[in-house]
Amino acid sequence: MFLASKESRRALLFGQLIIMVVYLPIFALTGVEGKMFHPMAFTVVAALVGAMILSVTFIPAAVALFIGNRVSEKETSCSAMRSESMRRSWDRVMSAKAVVLSIAAVAVVLCGLIATRMGSEFVPQLNEGDLAIQALRIPGTSLSQSIRHAAPDRRDAEREVP
Repeated sequence: MFLASKESRRALLFGQLIIMVVYLPIFALTGVEGKMFHPMAFTVVAALVGAMILSVTFIPAAVALFIGNRVSEKETSCSAMRSESMRRSWDRVMSAKAVVLSIAAVAVVLCGLIATRMGSEFVPQLNEGDLAIQALRIPGTSLSQSIRHAAPDRRDAEREVP
């Protein structure tokens, strides 16, 4: 059990760290974007930190406690077929290194070109030029007083109030 835990620990930690690093640029956002996405990014990073701590401390101990020495390693027909398929794919890729590297280079260049065409704003500006004003009056204000204060021109207010 200890060897299995030790063998998988590095992959687990690096996988979780990579996901956390992907969320770090979200913390640099400001304005509407920052207000929208900071709580989500913080929640994901905090959950990953908790999962990382659990994967190093509690999970190996729980596996050792509940499974014990009942684990035996045997290859099933499905895993044998998968291993054979992966071996054949690996042999094909390694025999055509130039083609694979060329395809990878073209993909990187195309992704770079697409990235230069992307918009600069993550969330569009919500500034349409409209103002929403809500005037509040104290509860004892009469209707005629409200009309007088709300009218843009005093003459209009005087014509409407009897």
